[in-house]
Amino acid sequence: MKKTAIIVACILALITLVSCQDKGYDAKTEEAQKLYNDGKILPAMRLLDEAIEKNDFKYEAYAMRGYFYWQLGNFECAVSDYKNAIKRGGKYYNYPLGKLFIDIGRPLDAVEYLNDYIKYDKKNPQVYVLLANIYQQSGDTCMANYVRDEGYEATGDERLKKPAGTD
Repeated sequence: MKKTAIIVACILALITLVSCQDKGYDAKTEEAQKLYNDGKILPAMRLLDEAIEKNDFKYEAYAMRGYFYWQLGNFECAVSDYKNAIKRGGKYYNYPLGKLFIDIGRPLDAVEYLNDYIKYDKKNPQVYVLLANIYQQSGDTCMANYVRDEGYEATGDERLKKPAGTD
């Protein structure tokens, strides 16, 4: 989870730096990232609240705040913010939302978001591994094998090879 958290934080920082156009919004999200990096999560969240109030239609602040809520253990707010980010065009946030659902013990809720993420990034083997595991654990071996096949074909990742005798 720590590795995923670092990757998500880097993605958030990159997207925030590259895609914001409004200087007030941009400055607030950049400063929020800096505050978070300095361990000042609550002041960072206040800035994100202001950024969202200033520009409700942009997804970056929602995604960043969702991640911060996740780190604070406020999972329902995290889910809500990730959904808002996705609704506003942050299609790549389907993956962290799926991971969040898995982490909070709701893997079946993750399926929709992980499948949506694959539409945008077919080369991420971890998404296929997560989906196959969810299907396998829920008793749907056929879907687990299908996801493994699709994932192996798309990525060549050895973790996606089906175990012997599962054809």
